[in-house]
Amino acid sequence: MTRYVVVGAGAVGATLAAQFEQHGIPYVLVGRGAQIAHIAAHGLTYHRRGTATVVPLVTADAPAAVTLTSDDVLVFTPKVQDLEGAVRQWAWQPVSDRPGVTASALPVITLQNGLDAERIALRRFGTVYGASLLTPARFTVVGEVVSGAAGPVGVLTVGRIPHGTDDRLAAIA
Repeated sequence: MTRYVVVGAGAVGATLAAQFEQHGIPYVLVGRGAQIAHIAAHGLTYHRRGTATVVPLVTADAPAAVTLTSDDVLVFTPKVQDLEGAVRQWAWQPVSDRPGVTASALPVITLQNGLDAERIALRRFGTVYGASLLTPARFTVVGEVVSGAAGPVGVLTVGRIPHGTDDRLAAIA
């Protein structure tokens, strides 16, 4: 079963992880600093539809803390100025069930809304899906994310870069 490795614990990444948690979709949220430390210790305070819920999330504070498998999909959610470093750091992580294979063989989804993220990811990963996410989410307080959506949390449009589709994309969608 596909597990989503969500890299970046800000508004987009934490919202995505909270939705995965609430819908039983396998994931791990990977972040750094005070945000991921707080979420790991206390859960994410997730504000949605006027209600605050503490959602316990599966977290990691570094790539080495995640045991990758060939079923994983990496989802990069940091701002584009931080993406190059994140992509560089993750590409060389080992895939545990495929000796000698690195994460560069895993599929990647970029969630930076077309700000050159796909070209950055394609430098180190063979399968890249570009995504545009429309969501009114914000992160301004450590350990909290506010989703202002009245209906669905957001709308995600995803496609294979440079073009086309494949079976994995269909399953992700």
